[in-house]
Amino acid sequence: ADSLLDGPAHAATFQPIPRFWSEQHGVRIQSVGMPSIADRVELVRGAVADRSFVVACRRGDRLVGALGFDSPRAMLEMADLVEAANPVVARVPSAAAPARVHHLTPRAVTMPAAHTVRARSG
Repeated sequence: ADSLLDGPAHAATFQPIPRFWSEQHGVRIQSVGMPSIADRVELVRGAVADRSFVVACRRGDRLVGALGFDSPRAMLEMADLVEAANPVVARVPSAAAPARVHHLTPRAVTMPAAHTVRARSG
């Protein structure tokens, strides 16, 4: 809301921490941060045997992510902790030097004949 009120020249860059959730076989699975870069995990809530738990994912001493099974409230808390442990320094362009915008144009990609896929007729 502050960024909307401040206007484009003074708005903070929106860079959220990655998250996802899925429901599989009646179990809600949630992830926040970058668990894949962790070098260790630690059980911080619940029990794996109960299918309701949260693990903290750390790289060294830094909390880089969390995974949770059927623990939505605990995952909200973990999301705040992951975000606090990984602050993003927003770079806001000044009004005097407007940001350059690069438009990406799709280019044709040529595939070698060996990788061509043809639909079967019939």
